[in-house]
Order: sequence, then structure tokens, then C-alpha cells
Amino acid sequence: MEFPKKVHKKGEKGVLRNRRTEGPRQAPIGEKGVRHYFGAARFFLIRYSLIRFLIYVSIVFMKSDILSRLSGYLFWDLNIDMLDPDIDKKLILERVFTRGTENDEKEVFNYYGMSLIKSVILSIKYLDKKTLNYLSVIFGIPKEEFECCKNNLSGNSFGIF
Repeated sequence: MEFPKKVHKKGEKGVLRNRRTEGPRQAPIGEKGVRHYFGAARFFLIRYSLIRFLIYVSIVFMKSDILSRLSGYLFWDLNIDMLDPDIDKKLILERVFTRGTENDEKEVFNYYGMSLIKSVILSIKYLDKKTLNYLSVIFGIPKEEFECCKNNLSGNSFGIF
């Protein structure tokens, strides 16, 4: 003897539903859902990796690009390929402000920014008097705050240099 199946309204909690009236069976998370989830995760992982790669490539080209835009005679004694603009910024700024043109200074300002240049030029050990005066006026910094004046290398009073 079969018992009649009770048909309940959809959405009632705690009640078994009649599968024949509800349509096809939904796949549990273990079958189709996990594969779909990892497919989306793979998509976002690939997208994230691609974005990181593009940022890395743009930074590498930007680094080499700043040195190629500066005047060639500034680094005549060095291999430009071996210079890193982030590591050798003290050398680059000293050469640009001592021997560079206005275009070189504009390129350096665009690449490094005013605050970084200000902090780096304060730590340069040697600047000639003309460059020291120029940087003091441009940045509004008293000459006594420059490292080269503290060591008495730029402001020497021996008359030899």
C-alpha cells in the first residue's frame, strides 16, 4: 500500500518537497559549483597577474626612458644601462643641476617630484658655489642646511678651487 504524497507549497522550511513538481535537480557544490567557482577564481588570478605584469613593464620602460631623455654628455663617463634612476638618484640629480640644461631639469622634476628632489639635494656632499646658490634660491632653503656646507667642501675659503 502506498501512502499519498503530500504536496507542500514551495518555500516552506523543514518540509520535504516533491521532486517531480520542482523541476530538475540542482547540482550540489561538489559537482558543478566548485568547477564554476574555480573558473571565476582563475579568471581573476589571470587578470591580476596581467595587470601586475603591465605595471612592471611600464615601470621598467619609464626608468630607462628618463635616462634616455636626459642629455648624453651628463653621463659620458658611465654606462647608462647600469644606472638605476631609483638607486642612483643622488648622482643623477647632482649631474643634472651642475651641468644640465633646463630641459634636463624639467625631466627630472617630472620624474622625481619636488619633495624627493629637495630631500636628495640636501644630502649631496659636494656642490659648486653657483649650483648651491641656484638650488638655494629655487627651493627656498638656506645654504647652511645643505650637507655640502656643513662639511665645508663647497664653501671652502682656501682659494685653491
